[in-house]
Amino acid sequence: MTNRQIGVRWVVVGCLLIILCGGIAVGADSTQSYSDSEIVVDDTDVIEVQSLVSDPREGDTASYELTYYLGDDITELQITLPETDGDPGDGFTEVSENIFEWDGETTEPVLEVDQSVDQSAAGHDGLDFAGTDDWALVGAVSTVAEFRGFGDGADFSFDRTIEHEFEGIAGDEMAYVGPYESEIVETESGEIRVITADETTPPRSTKEVGEILSETAEQFHITNRRDALHAYIVTDPIRLGGLATGGNADFWVHEDSLDSPRTTLWHEYVHSQQHFRPESDVSWTIEAEADYYAYLLAMKQGEIEYHDFYSALEGADETHSDAILAEPGTWADEPVDYELGALTLAALDSEIREASAGTDTYKDVMETKNEEGGDPVMQSGTVSDSEFESFVTEAARTDMSQFFTSYIRSEPDSLIVPGPETYEVEPTGSALTIETTDTVLGAATEESIEFTITNAGDGTSIAPFVTVDAPEELSDGQLGVNTNAGVASEVTTVEGGWAVDHLEPGESVVVEYLFDAPADESAEPEQIDALVTDRGGESAATSSELEVVDAPEISIDGPDVIAAGESVTFEATKESTDQDIISYRWEVTGPVDETIETDGPEFSYEFTEPGEYTVVLTTENADGATATTTRELLVNDQPTVTIDAPDEVSTGEEFLAEAEVTNEFGSYDLEWEANGLDATRERVKFTFTSDGERELSVTVTDEYGESTTESTTVIVGDPDESDGIQEEITDAFGPGMGVPAALLALGILLLGLRTRR
Repeated sequence: MTNRQIGVRWVVVGCLLIILCGGIAVGADSTQSYSDSEIVVDDTDVIEVQSLVSDPREGDTASYELTYYLGDDITELQITLPETDGDPGDGFTEVSENIFEWDGETTEPVLEVDQSVDQSAAGHDGLDFAGTDDWALVGAVSTVAEFRGFGDGADFSFDRTIEHEFEGIAGDEMAYVGPYESEIVETESGEIRVITADETTPPRSTKEVGEILSETAEQFHITNRRDALHAYIVTDPIRLGGLATGGNADFWVHEDSLDSPRTTLWHEYVHSQQHFRPESDVSWTIEAEADYYAYLLAMKQGEIEYHDFYSALEGADETHSDAILAEPGTWADEPVDYELGALTLAALDSEIREASAGTDTYKDVMETKNEEGGDPVMQSGTVSDSEFESFVTEAARTDMSQFFTSYIRSEPDSLIVPGPETYEVEPTGSALTIETTDTVLGAATEESIEFTITNAGDGTSIAPFVTVDAPEELSDGQLGVNTNAGVASEVTTVEGGWAVDHLEPGESVVVEYLFDAPADESAEPEQIDALVTDRGGESAATSSELEVVDAPEISIDGPDVIAAGESVTFEATKESTDQDIISYRWEVTGPVDETIETDGPEFSYEFTEPGEYTVVLTTENADGATATTTRELLVNDQPTVTIDAPDEVSTGEEFLAEAEVTNEFGSYDLEWEANGLDATRERVKFTFTSDGERELSVTVTDEYGESTTESTTVIVGDPDESDGIQEEITDAFGPGMGVPAALLALGILLLGLRTRR
């Protein structure tokens, strides 16, 4: 707050909980409490100590005593309780509903307040604060303080904290009661206390959470040093996610939100660093900053892969194409600030880094917002959209109005997720190598060159980024991962190259550059260069000499369809007899995968599982060129059929019989038989005009010749009085065809009624 030369002044303080998604649980090593001797009050201070005087585990409400320690320059104090009712204690008088005035004389005036233990907020499903018989996490009572003082140039301030004498811990805005485990880490921005409730079984230990927050504070802190930041790890009945109170204060996170790739922990930490009052057209930056830096910090620390970072941001401009960030009324209750806002800040950060030649980043903008953007606790000052633009322009050292016009003050143009090369981290101890071999290419074939990337260091290689410099005719290739070698990895295509997953010490990944080889085997030898660089600054390069020669020309002879359980022999046939083939590699892909190396052109395999298979043959000739050819094969299943029909019917009663067919591949035909009568639909109406036992039989035959027959017996009337067979099929109809237009008259014998599928 800026000092002003004044004699008498009013200060209005709004202490409002900012509800944020994602978060973490924090606390201290022992129960925090205050006594008169521990409170140090400057002449211009108002310190509000909220003492929890009842155990929140024992009822639906918790009782608080709000004690005010006032500096000598404070002459008047008025407290408003906007969200709950209170009673005046020593030194206060209620002047209107929930508004209390200090008598000006009592040294430590007190208010008495009861507040619900279980609390929720709009926009979230579940509880923000809750209590059980074993533990409770409660929030501070929301208050608004107005006070008057005197003194030239005085910088009046308001601070609040919670205390209690139960087992547990308390911070400035939250208090935990119950058994817990704690971890305290010292950082440049102050002490961080991680409190884990005993009732939790989190995927990360308290120590691990402390280590993450310590590293995070080292990489990202933009507020003044504070005594302690409390992070609480909690569980049900508190909702999934987290909550931070903002203004460099406390936060909690649900245990189930600690596991990667969730970034709730970092999200809530970033909220603890925000200390500014946005006007409505800048409000989107609150969640956008928390989400963007949560993804970025987690990626830079190796907790999520680059592809997680990319997928979290990519596409938000299309999903929210009708939204305008600076106009919250256009958001239509969608998470525009979290998604489109985070993508926009990622692009803005990239612009600032490029324009300032790496001198500044968006983090510098956040620092300026904290310094110049008002005081959310003192409810003084704000940061507007135009001021925000000026902060960005200052960091970028160039006019950024066009970016604000195109992406923030209007429906967004297309935005690009920054590639990993945009970011860097302190050296991790990684040491990269990249290796390849000279390659012979088969003319006019789809070819690949393999590069083996290894982390030979003792630290994680964060987001290795691969670039390939290829001759123009080979420059439109794509990078993939050889899944048969090294470590499995996802490859993300970005401008200028490809990002692969982090590599732990000793890990290798084999990537393949896929391209179409030149059609002319007489093409001059070429060279492809590859460079890999990680975020810690480690890099390695390699080159591969290429030679184009005639490729093998091979076809595969074998059947197209077989039955499950059959053994098949495939044979490779040369298109020309003068080819010198030195190796054959057969692969079967489908429901069952297998690879077999042979030195001959034949390959036998028993297909036990039905399904669609691909037989892949890769051959190499004496010149070192390879070629791949494939053949599709269907291993057919045995169709099955069941009959749904009544066991007994009356003589002359029309009834429905239905065939239920299971056939995975291709089409099929049906054929019913009923004492010499037949039909060919799934659903058939029968009428038998004489007593007796009648057999219904249906045969299903698939298009590949496999068939199955099923039968059932229907008792008509009294079988003992049967005097002959007279039965009818009145009509046959398939699924969705409806009831026949007319029923055939009784007594007409239908022979050979057939409809083919």
